[in-house]
Amino acid sequence: ELEYVSALMQTDMPHLRADGSVQDVDIVRFLRSRYGIETTRTVMYGLVSGDREEKSIDLMEMVAILLIPTLVKSAKAEGGLPLPFFFSKRRMSLLPPEVPPDGIRPPAGLIHHVLTIILHDAMRWSMTEGLSPRLDKSLVRRILTSYGETELAADDGLLEDMVRAAGGGVGGRRYLNGEALAFALTGDVMLYDETSETEDTTHYFDVFKTHLSGDNIPKGEEDGDEAMSENGADAFTWGTALALDGTEVKELREKRQPSQPVHKKFTASAVDFAAGAYRWKAITVGLWLTFMVGYFSYGYKFAISQEYYQICPDGTENRSLSLGCRFLISTAQWFVVFLAAWFLGLTFIGFGSIGNEIESDRWWKPWIGIAAISIQGVLPLYLLHKSDMVSMHIEDRIMYFAYIALALLVVYFQFINFVGRCIPQSFLLLHPHIKRLFLPGGIVAEAANKKAAAFKMNTMTRNALDLSVIDENDVEMESHFGKILLAYSKLGGKFEVIGGAKWAWKQWWNGDLSAKQGIWLHSRLLAGNSAMIIVAVFVLLQGICLTQEAGESFSEESVSEVYKVITNGFLTSQLLISDIIVEEAATSVRVFVEDSFMSTCANEIMSLYHNQSFQLVAKHVLDTAAERAKEDFYPAEQYMVVVPVAIGTAVAFLAAIGLTVVYIPSVTSTTLQLRAGVIPTFHDAEFYRHRGNAELITILLGSMFWGTLFSSVTLGGLVGALVFLFMWQVSEPYVLRYLAFLAGIAVLVAFRVVVFHFLRTTFYDAFYRRQPALVNIISLALEAANFAISVGFIIARSVKLLVISALYIGRIDTFFLAPGVGTWGRFELDQYPSIFLKDILSHEAHRHPYVEIMGTMFMLKLRYRENFGRTAGSCWRLIFVFALMPWLSKYRIMTRPEKRSNVGRFDPEYAHRNSTLLSIGLAAISRSHPKARLPQNEQRMSQDERISWLEDENARLKKELADLRQHTRLQVHAL
Repeated sequence: ELEYVSALMQTDMPHLRADGSVQDVDIVRFLRSRYGIETTRTVMYGLVSGDREEKSIDLMEMVAILLIPTLVKSAKAEGGLPLPFFFSKRRMSLLPPEVPPDGIRPPAGLIHHVLTIILHDAMRWSMTEGLSPRLDKSLVRRILTSYGETELAADDGLLEDMVRAAGGGVGGRRYLNGEALAFALTGDVMLYDETSETEDTTHYFDVFKTHLSGDNIPKGEEDGDEAMSENGADAFTWGTALALDGTEVKELREKRQPSQPVHKKFTASAVDFAAGAYRWKAITVGLWLTFMVGYFSYGYKFAISQEYYQICPDGTENRSLSLGCRFLISTAQWFVVFLAAWFLGLTFIGFGSIGNEIESDRWWKPWIGIAAISIQGVLPLYLLHKSDMVSMHIEDRIMYFAYIALALLVVYFQFINFVGRCIPQSFLLLHPHIKRLFLPGGIVAEAANKKAAAFKMNTMTRNALDLSVIDENDVEMESHFGKILLAYSKLGGKFEVIGGAKWAWKQWWNGDLSAKQGIWLHSRLLAGNSAMIIVAVFVLLQGICLTQEAGESFSEESVSEVYKVITNGFLTSQLLISDIIVEEAATSVRVFVEDSFMSTCANEIMSLYHNQSFQLVAKHVLDTAAERAKEDFYPAEQYMVVVPVAIGTAVAFLAAIGLTVVYIPSVTSTTLQLRAGVIPTFHDAEFYRHRGNAELITILLGSMFWGTLFSSVTLGGLVGALVFLFMWQVSEPYVLRYLAFLAGIAVLVAFRVVVFHFLRTTFYDAFYRRQPALVNIISLALEAANFAISVGFIIARSVKLLVISALYIGRIDTFFLAPGVGTWGRFELDQYPSIFLKDILSHEAHRHPYVEIMGTMFMLKLRYRENFGRTAGSCWRLIFVFALMPWLSKYRIMTRPEKRSNVGRFDPEYAHRNSTLLSIGLAAISRSHPKARLPQNEQRMSQDERISWLEDENARLKKELADLRQHTRLQVHAL
């Protein structure tokens, strides 16, 4: 997942950096896109182990930044500090905080456990006797060198800073114990307020204590700590102002003053669907639903209207001119529809969203949105249909009321938005139930995302701790680094099986989907899914109306009249046309036939054709034919029409509901597969396809609506037509014959299954035959027999593929074609699954819990500058990651592009500096497994040869472990 986050944050096109590093320009672009913050490239200084010239961070440094909240909580817990108390100046009382939930509470004893690993690997120091080594420069240098950081170990100034960061130096701590390491890890980042993880606030507010840009903060309110948070409690907490030893309170409180206000650009956050930076999701979803229902009720009728085609000439005279005229009119109609939808989207959704921006502090802005919705949406349609309400069709009336209801619902939420801005926060603090009613949904979702970030980091830490079980009596291992590395390599393909529609909806219902998994359900997704429900209801109501109409209009007399009208009209038109045809034919006969007899026959034919008696006879013949056609082809009974329409309606409705139910679980499953690497990103050479053309995601919302409609109607139509063929008196005999044909094949197939089962169990051992001669003879007979009945299988396959194809018209979230099929270069036959992935990746790049932690840390750095995050503290956190997650060290080696060629070959001068780290890994493997011994020429091996040998040995051990697991399963099965 860390590689996945690196792939999300990298902005270089087209390909990713293979070392997984994130550069300063990537951070700058993220802050601009996510928060609208304009900053310089020095934002990462102090949060990484390099100097001011450092331009990138590797994955180890990324994890060190991600661990800051966990380490702050662990340091306060292990340092024996009192729980923080909220201090409210308005209420002048101390309010006890909530106890952190288990999901965001860090593992107990985390820092002391890692300290034991560090001292053991650096100097074989045992903590069992309760003694700690002396804290000085030589100890810090030894620790850095043991993990291969020789370049950092050679910087005496950095070593002195690291000693002071741990509380050492003149008059400071003398030993490196758990308290000293906790202070070293968190002393420079104690301004992070860990209580914000359980507050209903945004990340931006947690840092700056306001949603305004620094340029817009009123005079006298520059100190954001005096501002009230969203939940009514003062944002300042005494816990964030306490050092581990209870000192420096005044100094830390002074550091909370920002060096300078941050500049935040205007981002139109009310319609920011990528970052989701709006207050109320319900307003955004409601506006989109109202827009889609309005267009479906009125806009598309103009697009498909045939009224304007009347100005085109008749096709019988000049077909080319008529076709060209129709083409131009159709193009003009669609352009008008496109531009009208463009304009209405900007005015109706854009103006209707005013007041929903999260940084707005103007109480009157929601009224602009209310006015825009009323003037553009509710009032015109009400005046339009005020007089003809009774004459409207039932389906049009339903869509009209649905549109009005949705528009009024948006007005209601905008009014709630207005009232929530006017109620004093102190009142909401005293009345939590009322506060819950006016708490914006966007802020609630972001608060859940903060909990998910803490939960995921704690889960990562616990998983790492499970691999680092320390046995002080283990004499086989020289380093815990190597032991943990080996334990990690033995994990193999260990996964947790989750997912599915039922699981996803259960997670959504209990809140774990957002609070634990960190799945961000953005407004476009919710609007599209809600629109799919509207489509399902529309299909059901339209089908019910059609079924009722089919039953009421079924009448043999009316059908006979219809047939007679059709035939009479046909006769009249044909007689008019035939006059010309017969006259021309007779003239042609006279011209080309000189024979007097043939000319006389032509004259007789003309006189017979114009005879009135002949025309009466022709009319009688056509009427008789029409009556016979009605008797032969028109359904004999009413149920032959009603039942297929009813069944088709039911199938279409169920298909629409099915598409609706699986969409959010599909988004959840795809997101988790991307995070787990099941869908490759970082290691996918074709990942550049998903990183470009991000504007294509704008077609998904409409495709969800129309795809569901077309898919459900097509599938319902296919099923209804099939049922009709079973009942229609004309097709019934043929269908029964086909059913008898299929029944015979089905019986034969059942017999074949029995025969195959007998052959499989009697004559085969996997792919090998027990009696080759007999099996060959039987196989020859079966292959010839299967040729005869394979036609049944192909017919069944055709029907199944037709049904599946109809259903997958609306499944824009998954691939219907196999990977690689329908792809030629950059062209894809079915682009929708790729666009669906783009949409998920776009929101993950802004809202992934790890990305949100990174953004919070960099914003804290922007606010407090030198007072948050220092190089010494970052180096201690880097050592912490080395000890706890040593498998990440490969990214540390790979990073530094100036010392590594483009094709991924290591520079020997740089690689030999990490010989200590690699030697630890090699020695650990050779001692942990009796078969894993270094080659005889180990001392003469180059650095590249050592790395290659280590990779080969790791692969061999994984294969041996897999074989051992398989052998164990076989033994269990035998028992």
